[in-house]
Amino acid sequence: MTLPEVADESPLALATRFQRYFKDKTEVLCQNRSPLPADNTPTVVGAHFDVFEHASPSDVKKIVLASATKSCELDPLPT
Repeated sequence: MTLPEVADESPLALATRFQRYFKDKTEVLCQNRSPLPADNTPTVVGAHFDVFEHASPSDVKKIVLASATKSCELDPLPT
């Protein structure tokens, strides 16, 4: 399966071809994967976030100002 070539066609037709390509690719991957053994149930390890609170602009400013001022010369927007 190869990525569709970009041809002189309408944006809708091109978007439809790309959508079909990725849909078909996903279906092939799902069909070819090995199923998990029945006794190997995945478990969640680590933090579990189920409640989020909105951060105020002053909260965000406080967090940013408390962060370390580390950067690299390649950073487009250094601290």
